Amino acid sequence: MLRVALLLGVAGCGLLRAPRPPETEWVEVATAHFAMWTHGSVADARHTLQEMEHQRSIVLGVAFPTVDSHRRTLVIAFADEHETSHYLPVQAAAQTWPSSPLAAPLIVMAADADATNERILAHELTHAISYEFLHRQPAWFAEGLASFFETVRLDPRSAEVAVGEPSPDRVRFVKPGQLEPVAETFACERLECHTPEFYGTAWALITFLLNNHAAELARYEQALLLAGHGAMPRWSDVVPELATAELQHQLGLWLIRGRHTVWRYKLHVETWPTTVRPLAEADVHAVEGMLVIRLRPDESARELATALRLDPTNLVANLATAARDRGLPLAGAQALVAAHGDDWRAWRLLAMAQHAAHDPAARDSTARMCALLANDPRAEPPEGLTCSTVPAP
Repeated sequence: MLRVALLLGVAGCGLLRAPRPPETEWVEVATAHFAMWTHGSVADARHTLQEMEHQRSIVLGVAFPTVDSHRRTLVIAFADEHETSHYLPVQAAAQTWPSSPLAAPLIVMAADADATNERILAHELTHAISYEFLHRQPAWFAEGLASFFETVRLDPRSAEVAVGEPSPDRVRFVKPGQLEPVAETFACERLECHTPEFYGTAWALITFLLNNHAAELARYEQALLLAGHGAMPRWSDVVPELATAELQHQLGLWLIRGRHTVWRYKLHVETWPTTVRPLAEADVHAVEGMLVIRLRPDESARELATALRLDPTNLVANLATAARDRGLPLAGAQALVAAHGDDWRAWRLLAMAQHAAHDPAARDSTARMCALLANDPRAEPPEGLTCSTVPAP
């Protein structure tokens, strides 16, 4: 039944702090499917990544049992919630970027998040994982599914996984008399309306549909998949027999006397090897500048400029700068390729710069980018980009 469930994506959940002390050492702690950049405890990072790998196995096993994904998600883990909040919107304790200037999913969180709030870790990780398979969803669908999976429990002794347990934090906002109107939940697409009531109602909707209308939920997921980059389909257009008013009625009845299932599965628990390497100072300034491009443009510009002064061909800083400026100067793109010739993203920026300069070499750069993409199982081109749509003169 839960094979219907998970296709979700978008993201956001968080709190406030000052940037890191400049002398603090940053490292990358990596497993097969995650790379965490952090200046928190390496021991905490290793523990969190083990939990992430387990959660990933659960989500894929329950929702995508036929998927074989090799993507690696980048996790930026600041020391604690206070520092993390400096890089997130108000009221967010963590946040998932389904796509980023790095052309890869990105999670921003505190390094000790699983120790202080395992639910946040599960919620954000579900966003990052599921976005691999469904790139666009309305907020109610995305947040409802992430909330549904945030209570996943793994018993390490029995290796039994429980999926679908109600979260007390969500349930207290979905009593029949306090339920947010379904029409309002469907219409919410901005962070301003992401209230506790919105999250509670989104959780209740997905949980109700999984229990009572799994086929209809599957139909809607399929419509989202088929929509591609076009207009997002509305629930009432795809499932007219369960349009807003009827859905509101049935949901209210289910909350009073409906059936709720907790699914249980066995998981093969393993210990994932980790590697640790120091990060260059330019990488740290670059990623911090990238994270605040929209929140604090002036601070972002200073951080990115510092990164490029330290290392003019720093990949993260150049990708973030190109995202902000819609490309790089030709000389800068050529230098980036010279330093990172095995990275398709560098070749993409060079092809764009050459196209803007009416340089026929753009075709060769595009061909090189496509060859690298074809041979990299971790690669994830930005939405809408295919080798056939990359500009050429």
